Amino acid sequence: ADTQVTTHPPDAAATDAATQDHDEQGDDDADPEAIEVDDNDPLREAIEVFLGSLSPYPDHIIVHIDGRLASIRSVDIPAQAARRIADVLPYEVDALIPFDLEDVIIDHQLTRAHPIDEQVRVLAAAVPKEHIAKDLNRLANYGIAPHEMALGAASLDGLMAAIPTLQDQGPYAILELRDDHAHLCILADSHCVFAATLDTLIDPHNNDDLKRLEVCLRRSLMRYRSEGGEALERVFLAGDHAHNEALGTWIAGIVDCGVQILPMPPLPGASEHNRPAFAMAAALAARSAHRGHRFDMLKGEFAIKHGLDVARRYAASVAIAAGLVMASLLFMLYAKWSSLNNENEMLKEELATQSKQLFEQETRDVSRVESLISQKNLSTGPLPQFDAFDVIEALSKQIPAEIEHNTQRLDISIGSPQNPSSVSLEGNINTIAERDRIVTEIKAHQCFQKVEAGKTSSVPGSERLRYDFKASVSCKDKKAAPKGNNTAQRIEAVERRSS
Repeated sequence: ADTQVTTHPPDAAATDAATQDHDEQGDDDADPEAIEVDDNDPLREAIEVFLGSLSPYPDHIIVHIDGRLASIRSVDIPAQAARRIADVLPYEVDALIPFDLEDVIIDHQLTRAHPIDEQVRVLAAAVPKEHIAKDLNRLANYGIAPHEMALGAASLDGLMAAIPTLQDQGPYAILELRDDHAHLCILADSHCVFAATLDTLIDPHNNDDLKRLEVCLRRSLMRYRSEGGEALERVFLAGDHAHNEALGTWIAGIVDCGVQILPMPPLPGASEHNRPAFAMAAALAARSAHRGHRFDMLKGEFAIKHGLDVARRYAASVAIAAGLVMASLLFMLYAKWSSLNNENEMLKEELATQSKQLFEQETRDVSRVESLISQKNLSTGPLPQFDAFDVIEALSKQIPAEIEHNTQRLDISIGSPQNPSSVSLEGNINTIAERDRIVTEIKAHQCFQKVEAGKTSSVPGSERLRYDFKASVSCKDKKAAPKGNNTAQRIEAVERRSS
């Protein structure tokens, strides 16, 4: 939440960081000690009641300092130094301000979005540190610890976020008329290009006050035009005297353009008639909605103190948030561990099932399963019990040695429990009787089932016959499997049998 507080009359709804605003051209006769804190000030009690009624307490409070205590100048800086404006700006404004650099806080804000002639124009402001310290002390007496400190008339540019008309190309001027000063803020292309606080009393019925206002206003507009500013398209009136029609007509003759009342958005507790009196409060409240660097005089020693105050204020909240984050992290880790633990149990059950099926030993120990796999002479294992070499050896034994048999094609497919192994053979023999005898011998072996003899045909250019058969292979009796100790021995046995 953004809160703006002002020392103008209580009906202004909030309180300026200082009681009056200072012309940006610098009023060297201003006496900072003129502002005294009255412990019996009814405004203090009103502010305390107001802030105490806020729940939650505002996490962002913006104030603005008296513009007449500052010096604001337009400064052109080379575009290549745009990223180092904060470093080069003190040297650029040293000869332009009536203060010593070590005694002031300097800040800036851009006046246009893009460089022209390789130059970046900024509004540079310098405020004596003693005035900032004095205003912070005064605010502290009211129980206010600000997070930002805007500057005088330039603060009104926050209204661009609340009033769409001000976002047009312009240029437009906002003239806020108070009883003892006036703010002049000129906007163009959604930037504040000129700001001045006019140090004059304003009484529409006092000719001397009006003459003083005319002099200040003409001087400020002349300076704006001398810095390259374009003619104003319109002036919007705000403040305590915005609805004075005679005063508006008189101002129109000075500025030489249309003058109208600032079209303020709806404000809680404010009527349509008195909304313009809350222009500064609305501008500061809308300030955080506008992007880009803006005047903030809480820098240097004041920014450090400000940061410590914020840290102390939110220490309890930060501690609670850190505790919640830690609790969330622990819960997340527990949930992850629980998920992995459940997955581990599922995998162990699957391991037990597979080990029972493949090794006839149910185990959930991974190292035990690895040991079973590494053994070479298992009675059973994941490799087929009756492999292709066993099929070849069995066939060579079942084909009678006295039959002249030439194998032309032999296909062996080693399957699984769901897809049994199979064998098909194509060879050459002399007679059909030899084929029938071979088939009979194959059927006699317990590892061959469903033996089917195929067709017999003549071998071209020969008196021999070509035949074929196919069978399924399933050798459940371990004793029926060949006894070869290793692959090399079994191949050698097959070759001897074949020869």
